[in-house]
Amino acid sequence: MPIGFKNRDIVLNNTVQKVSANKTKIKLSALPKAYPVQNKFVRIDNASGFWLLCENNGKTTVTYQFFTDPKANFPDWVINLFIVDGPYKTLLNLKKKVK
Repeated sequence: MPIGFKNRDIVLNNTVQKVSANKTKIKLSALPKAYPVQNKFVRIDNASGFWLLCENNGKTTVTYQFFTDPKANFPDWVINLFIVDGPYKTLLNLKKKVK
């Protein structure tokens, strides 16, 4: 985070659901009390979303949707840094792990 803003942390419950033979959904939901709050972070306690993995002809399409309340009045430019870059970096790292 930029200077002056405390980093955030989040504890998520991940539930894997086989939607069909070629679709898997991973549901994400916040569990803010499942792990002790760390003093150096602001705990995010309101979040939900999912990953939807759809396999078709040997390729996988990934849909990612996530909502969270960062518990701060961030300027738009700060939030925009994470809206695209965060999921993109996560997908790049996931791709490396899968290979």
